[in-house]
Amino acid sequence: MTMEAYPAHHQHLVVVVALFLNLSACSKKSLLLTYWQKPIQWSTTERCWTWEGSKCSCITEPGDMKGMNNGSLRKSASRENSCDNYIYCPTAQDVQNGNLDHFQEHWLKGQPVIVRDTLALTSELSWEPMVMWRALREKRDKDKYERLSVMALECLTWCEVDVNIHMFFAGYSRGLVGPEDLPLLLKLKDWPPHSKFGERLPRHGAEFMSALPFRDYTDPEFGPLNLAVKLPSDVNKPDLGPKTYIAYGVAQELEIGDSVTKIHCDMSDAVNILTHTDEIKLKEKKDYSNREKEGYLNYKANK
Repeated sequence: MTMEAYPAHHQHLVVVVALFLNLSACSKKSLLLTYWQKPIQWSTTERCWTWEGSKCSCITEPGDMKGMNNGSLRKSASRENSCDNYIYCPTAQDVQNGNLDHFQEHWLKGQPVIVRDTLALTSELSWEPMVMWRALREKRDKDKYERLSVMALECLTWCEVDVNIHMFFAGYSRGLVGPEDLPLLLKLKDWPPHSKFGERLPRHGAEFMSALPFRDYTDPEFGPLNLAVKLPSDVNKPDLGPKTYIAYGVAQELEIGDSVTKIHCDMSDAVNILTHTDEIKLKEKKDYSNREKEGYLNYKANK
């Protein structure tokens, strides 16, 4: 499962594929048995988990971060006397050259992994929203019944709004203004549905699949260590993607109407690939005062 809670400081476009991970390359029943039988030790002085038989060379003890020398670790917390403040962060080139064993050491501990420069090994197809819009328009020319609007989340009221697709993509770069001159931030998630992603954006779908790191685990159709591949054909599988998350955002956190994802649990693990970011281009850049925020609260209360 994944737990997500992150702000969007700039406009960003993320493509996601979900997966069930098979850590032992066996059946689901055997996987669970292997997981729970693995000896775990808890050290009250170091306050970190250690797994018997671990071969990870990144961290040997609190404060000893070998991976910092080659840039394969990224600091994510500042807890004292802890060896769990860093995340394994290899490059896509490192992964391609074969670091599966190293990845498995971190994954067995339930640690997230960040892979850098995943798009560097692809054909560099543009993920700019208007490029995607043109691809959708070309597809629609062949299907005149294609729907021209989408349901997006409006972050000021946390309500869904029906938005023209072209308007949504144009607003991604141009920016929109809402009540009290606060930025109007929209989010589009789980779009297009998995069943239509390859049909509506075939080139982008292929590009995304080629960017997946650790394909043995992350390929939703052919990954030999992905449990989703092992499920019987008559099982009702969840939507594994790929699908996009496209969100507006501003650098200044307003504390009201920010583009965020609420903390939640997912049915499966997920791979999130950041494919595009852009700085919002509002007509007037300003710092938003508490008075404007209070004005919006009054506006919302009187609706």
